[in-house]
Amino acid sequence: MILGLRKLNGVNLTKFKEKYNLDIRNVFNIEKLLKEKKLIIENDNIFINPKYIYLSNEILINFIGE
Repeated sequence: MILGLRKLNGVNLTKFKEKYNLDIRNVFNIEKLLKEKKLIIENDNIFINPKYIYLSNEILINFIGE
């Protein structure tokens, strides 16, 4: 997940579900990041908002230990 979010187009939600048989929202607590618009879901992809790309390490740390 962390490596996928480092890509500009992020992680494809359908491919994630097909590969792991899990919904990304049930695996990672991303609601706060979505609400703060640090993460965006668009065209079946989740990615870091380009406005916050300079904070990518701070955003990605939320995925460690989950």
